[in-house]
Amino acid sequence: MSEIKIGDSYRDYMFGLIESICEKIGPREPGSSEELRAADVIEEEFKKHCDTTSQESFECHPEAFLGFIKYSALLTAIGLVAYWSSFFPSVTKLPLLSEFNLTLTCLILSSVSALLFWKEFLNYDEFVDPLFPKKSSKNVIGVINPAGEVKKTVIFSGHHDSAYEFNVWYIFKSFGVVLMLLGIIVLFSVLVVSLLRVINYIHPFMGAEAFFYAGVAFAFLIPLVAANFKFHSHRSVLGAFDNLSAVAIVSGIGKYLRDNRGDPKIFPKNTRVLLISFGCEEAGLRGSRRYVETHSEELRKAGAICVNMDGIGQKEKIKIVARELSIGARHSPEVYEGLMQVTQQLGITAECYTLPFGASDAASFSFENLPAASIFAVKASKLPEFYHTRLDTPKIVEKEALEKVMRICLGYLKRIDG
Repeated sequence: MSEIKIGDSYRDYMFGLIESICEKIGPREPGSSEELRAADVIEEEFKKHCDTTSQESFECHPEAFLGFIKYSALLTAIGLVAYWSSFFPSVTKLPLLSEFNLTLTCLILSSVSALLFWKEFLNYDEFVDPLFPKKSSKNVIGVINPAGEVKKTVIFSGHHDSAYEFNVWYIFKSFGVVLMLLGIIVLFSVLVVSLLRVINYIHPFMGAEAFFYAGVAFAFLIPLVAANFKFHSHRSVLGAFDNLSAVAIVSGIGKYLRDNRGDPKIFPKNTRVLLISFGCEEAGLRGSRRYVETHSEELRKAGAICVNMDGIGQKEKIKIVARELSIGARHSPEVYEGLMQVTQQLGITAECYTLPFGASDAASFSFENLPAASIFAVKASKLPEFYHTRLDTPKIVEKEALEKVMRICLGYLKRIDG
């Protein structure tokens, strides 16, 4: 496969597409008019390369995915106030404000807060979405038919929306992740301590002093809860790295196949190629979920395989994602092992990787038992300062990274077409 070479023209094409969308459209908040315009631009680009193209509209509540955080923090803060108040006789002597009732209030509020976090952020469920405004978005699909009979289908995908800026990460850089994790620990600690205290009222098993000292500790940790009120802004970022880089590669694959349509060594003989750019990924994978829900049986019958890309920026940091830990997605060994073998055959250094937090559109496929995996190209030993911040501009995307990942995708297509 070493003969798969991508010239400067393809690198320039992909990087130029990133720059063009950033300059002409700018940030693309999920469900915004800018995101819809980006979908139109991408379809026009796909039309140059594909046999057919289409857009599939869908509705969702994009503000819910991160919007719940401030309400979760508010419930936790009110619960802590109730917990602290239970230690003051002047409060507990008031009607209905006994120590037990105040502790029970803290338990209920922290339980609801934890449930919101669990359902929305860890499971990506649309748990409280109807409480937020409904908006429209679009997925863009391009189809390239093979030279012969269709026997297999490969999807190459990315997403065209961009994230809200994460204030905590922009201000505190890598330490922002620590603050986020500490905030989560505080949330579940309040839940556990209040639960134990309620149980202790019913069946005493430890002294009251321990619960008092726990309350003192919570008092020092309240800034971590308060920080979540402004965890993210309502300004979306340019999103050149996350994730126009992937969209550019998807379109680059289409251009390469179109340019080599007459070459039987390159153009697929029996494998249909779908190029997809999803909307509302930053709103909790809503676009890819809607696509999979709509087409799952069709994809299953076609034996479709999805190679998703997300965050292609650094040429020496290519990662083939086998698992997405926080969301619980396990990708197909058929896909990620195949991709790893292709990187070896191409002489490209890559590692098989477990994504510690967050999720990619590949998870939507894996949850429906459709073979999928994701490719990242970013340093992961610490949080990149440009991730979900205003620093995510075209200048941090390396053309060589785009080229390498495009070669991996083309090599994988050749392997599948076999």
